[in-house]
Amino acid sequence: MPDEKSGVDRLRISPGTRMPYEGFSHLLEAVRLNPAITAPDSLREVFDAVADDLAYVSRRELRGSFDGPLRYSHRTACLAAALLLRRMTGTDRALPGVLLSTPNVYTQIIEKELSQSGGDALFYSVLR
Repeated sequence: MPDEKSGVDRLRISPGTRMPYEGFSHLLEAVRLNPAITAPDSLREVFDAVADDLAYVSRRELRGSFDGPLRYSHRTACLAAALLLRRMTGTDRALPGVLLSTPNVYTQIIEKELSQSGGDALFYSVLR
């Protein structure tokens, strides 16, 4: 859907990409560097919109082919990244289409990953 003000289409995340893994790894690194990090006020709506898109994309069938077994599923990478974005905005709004009990699973994954030393997108997407 084009933005009426700018004429630019809204950002959409393809289910056939490693972008959710890349985003998840960058968000984890940002929180590792500063556990109190928050989204700038001017970008809170953008962070929440991206989190909503990640929740939507997490429900779509993955058609990309990746080398080797995945450390986390496409759904897990999307929802964990979405929860990190929600954490950064302080928004308690539910992720669209995600069961209320589901975020606890992804919160545990986030905490597990934050307790480790780090990794890049390949680390989070390929089973080691």
